[in-house]
Amino acid sequence: MAVFKRISLASLLIISSIWGIAQPVHAQALIPHVLQLDQQQLEDQGLSLAQEAAQLAQFQQFQLALSRAQLASQLAPNSAQVWALLGSLYLESEQLDPGIQALLKSRSLDQANDAVLFALGSAYFQQEKYDAAIQFIQAGLKLKPDVPEALFDLGNAYYKLRRYNEAIAQYEQAVKLNEEFWPAIEQYWAGALRERRCRWCSGTVAASSQN
Repeated sequence: MAVFKRISLASLLIISSIWGIAQPVHAQALIPHVLQLDQQQLEDQGLSLAQEAAQLAQFQQFQLALSRAQLASQLAPNSAQVWALLGSLYLESEQLDPGIQALLKSRSLDQANDAVLFALGSAYFQQEKYDAAIQFIQAGLKLKPDVPEALFDLGNAYYKLRRYNEAIAQYEQAVKLNEEFWPAIEQYWAGALRERRCRWCSGTVAASSQN
């Protein structure tokens, strides 16, 4: 079961944050290839590439955006926002492992980015690592508590661990913040009940066949 479009939303938040990076002073200058670029110029080029990647991602051209973000992370390796962008693009391309590594790198540079924490939680959920998903979503909610999508995802992770009371509590909070989540929660529970019913039926048939 997929989370409630959390990877896409987290990516959108990360992509939007790239526009807050100051436009590099040297990025537009034509530098002869015979000159040695200094570190500041390399970082400026990296930030410029990151902005290009963010623009491409907004038009869902993720592969083109990903190649630019990969280069940007090499040119500006100390930019938390660049690593966050790279991680989100990996997730959008369904490459969870490199996405998680890039997001963890971003977190090591900036531990106060809630979008990165939510994206990590969603990525770990996709890998069925529900305890890790809970840990990162909760960390994000400490920084930004009123995010119904994150509360919904947290509820889903609790549900997968059969911690039903905690799951319901998170769903209720999500609905209080946004009533539009109620149909999604109803749909989720209906699907979960069907899944459990199918497992029960399969177990019953298997037991009957053995007798």
